[in-house]
Amino acid sequence: METRSYRPKRSVRHAALEAQRPPRPPPRHEVARKQRERLRQRFIIAGAALVVLLIILIPGYAYWRNVIHLGDEPLVVVGGQTITVQDYARYLGTRQAMLDRALTLAEASMPTPVAQPTTTPGSGSASSAASPSTATQSDTVALDAQQTVATLSSEASSLSTSGLTDLVEAHLVLDEAKARNLTVSQAEMDDALRWMLSPPPPGLQQGYGLEAFPGQLNGSGTLTTVQAKQALVQILGNGHDLTQAQFDDLILKPAVLKAKLTDALSKNVPTSEEQVHARHILVNTEAEAVAIRQQLVGGADFATLAKKDSQDKGSAANGGDLGWFGKGVMDPAFEAAAFSLKVGEISQPVKSSFGYHIIQVLAKDPNRPLDASQLTSAREQAYQTWLSKQESDQKQVSYQVSADKMAWVRNYTQAAH
Repeated sequence: METRSYRPKRSVRHAALEAQRPPRPPPRHEVARKQRERLRQRFIIAGAALVVLLIILIPGYAYWRNVIHLGDEPLVVVGGQTITVQDYARYLGTRQAMLDRALTLAEASMPTPVAQPTTTPGSGSASSAASPSTATQSDTVALDAQQTVATLSSEASSLSTSGLTDLVEAHLVLDEAKARNLTVSQAEMDDALRWMLSPPPPGLQQGYGLEAFPGQLNGSGTLTTVQAKQALVQILGNGHDLTQAQFDDLILKPAVLKAKLTDALSKNVPTSEEQVHARHILVNTEAEAVAIRQQLVGGADFATLAKKDSQDKGSAANGGDLGWFGKGVMDPAFEAAAFSLKVGEISQPVKSSFGYHIIQVLAKDPNRPLDASQLTSAREQAYQTWLSKQESDQKQVSYQVSADKMAWVRNYTQAAH
């Protein structure tokens, strides 16, 4: 039987040959289409990545600009030294903490109202009611406590802006004290700390700005050095305010040095000046003043008319007597008339910002010694004159305040407290 060799069918052979051939390149239009598809996919991926990146970066940039970077921006330059926004925020936070503490102590010292006992018919009123002197003393204590709280509350409401001028003043005092070789001892620093952190005095009239350390401490209610340092630890304990060293440099030292600088600046302040002793009657209209002058010229008693007709109730109770005063104290028109009158002479009606005055000079002294209050005012005026000159010198003090910066300060202090 004859055998035949196996040979694949033509279709199979054709498939094998096709398999051995290299693949045909795709048409150009297909290649271009795929390239466009891949490019579009890349654009989509890149766009999505960019959107994600912007979502991350925009808040990050805003945080950097509004929280980190803005805090490093200058707020004021004093004597060539830059005070940044954060520097002021930390100082303000410390001052706020001190003021909050003072308010808490002042409110705690306010007397609690005591209910007055009622009397029944036939009972002795003398034994059931407080004596007038006791009631008056209690009222005085309450009024003094209320005055202290009111003063501190008023300062708290304006601290965000007044604190900056206090900080500028502190730097100016430090610079001037250095130039004059004024120094501070540790004992003075300790006493100033006790003075600052002790309970505020009753009837406080002036706030807790950059006040000059008086140098003498009242033993009643004053903290010990240990107590004051413990209180300071609590004030500075949040870590967002001044450090201990910064507190010493920017709050304690300036308070001590301000007193010494005031002494130095007031060495040439005169201890006497030209003064007059005068009295007056204040009315609302010129016609009233003319009528009163006619009565006085006719022999009427000045003190009697002052008590009856003067609108200045403070001096009216004393017959219109204003006591002794120097120049620069009274209204300019009033002052000019008073210093031009002869002793005993009654003035024509004098118009001032308060109304119409009839003035009589009782005495004059071209060289009258200043009393303690006048001397203190003259010393303070010498310091204020120096301070105003420094603050108005743009080479010495240059403010760079903006609404954004002050908002940053408020946000910082609110977050920290």
